[in-house]
Amino acid sequence: MRMVHLSHNKIYHHKARKGDHPCFLLLNSPRRHVARGTVYNKGGVTLHTKSLPPGHHKVSVNVVQSHEEDSPLPVPIEDENLMTLRDAIGTYVAWPRSLINLPPRVAPPSSKGKGKEHFQTKESVTSPMKGSVHRIIPEEFAGAEGILTFKNLRIMVQRDVPVHVVENTYSKDYWGKEFKDEIGTNEIIEVTRHRLLSGSSLCFYISYLCEASLHDTDKASKFFFVSPFELKEKKTMNEHIVQTLQRYANQDHLVLVPCNVGDHWLLIAINTSDETVYYMDPLRHHYKKRMDLHNMFHNVIITYRTSRRVKVNRTKMHQSTWVNVQCPKQMNVIDCGYYVGLFVGDILQHGQTKIPANYLPKSRCPTFPDSKIQEFIREWCAYLYPKFLDVQYSKIDS
Repeated sequence: MRMVHLSHNKIYHHKARKGDHPCFLLLNSPRRHVARGTVYNKGGVTLHTKSLPPGHHKVSVNVVQSHEEDSPLPVPIEDENLMTLRDAIGTYVAWPRSLINLPPRVAPPSSKGKGKEHFQTKESVTSPMKGSVHRIIPEEFAGAEGILTFKNLRIMVQRDVPVHVVENTYSKDYWGKEFKDEIGTNEIIEVTRHRLLSGSSLCFYISYLCEASLHDTDKASKFFFVSPFELKEKKTMNEHIVQTLQRYANQDHLVLVPCNVGDHWLLIAINTSDETVYYMDPLRHHYKKRMDLHNMFHNVIITYRTSRRVKVNRTKMHQSTWVNVQCPKQMNVIDCGYYVGLFVGDILQHGQTKIPANYLPKSRCPTFPDSKIQEFIREWCAYLYPKFLDVQYSKIDS
């Protein structure tokens, strides 16, 4: 399928999307989603017995966001008294092609649907080609559409538009056990205004990375995560991490653990085969500066080793191997969470369960450029926005 770009910030699947399709309808000034409907893209279509204006499609307006009901239609029809979005609910109007947003179509993961295409839903995100060492970022996530969704979300919180909470489900396939977490106004504010990240916002970005980089690929079986929320449960966190490691005992897997210590994020990764602990601090501090964290994970490794009944000499039995990875260094007091998310993305791109001490070959740099932080923000917003619209419209439908 080929995308047709109508301008630098308009993505429209036009020539390959004949027929009737569900869609989101946008308005300009500012550019934003205002309604959900159906677009009728086939030859000979007329609107109220008249030909459509050039560059427009016939659409039916099904649901309108409550705060947009009085917004004027892009092409009002005075004879029919269709002037606002409220007037157009349940009927047909003309809509500019550049303001019609169709969900991208992706190949379904099941073999039954092989070769066919289906609409992207809140559970489906474009996944990378097998064997690729680069994360395949859907164009609307990394590019113009990512910028659009970022602006939409920022405008909403600036105008105090009521924001429905999005409940995200984290799969046990990646996190050991299924759990749910919520993304709402606070998380949108912290990301769109580039503030310190909460655990909810960071996990949400990692969830995106799992779908974009691991889903339906050979790499999916190599990587596993421990939620930072588990580390808050002092009585059970060691046991949970050990159980996570045991799940892949004697296999070559990498368990990734985002850790928050004193409002600072860092990443710990453990190889389940050779028990190496990789320590990645965006401040580039040595792991010995965090002896409490070192001692906790040292005990985890010893417990895990004992459960595996690995034969090692008496001297090594009570030792753990740590690698202080020279990762890109943050240059302010805000970016630690963004850096940890980018570390995870780089590791998944690399696709290997061993991390070089001087960081990953294709991603080595003294510090991440601002464009990488902005990429994080755009991807986060574009991953959230379809889920947000699903909730927004389901509330209206009910």
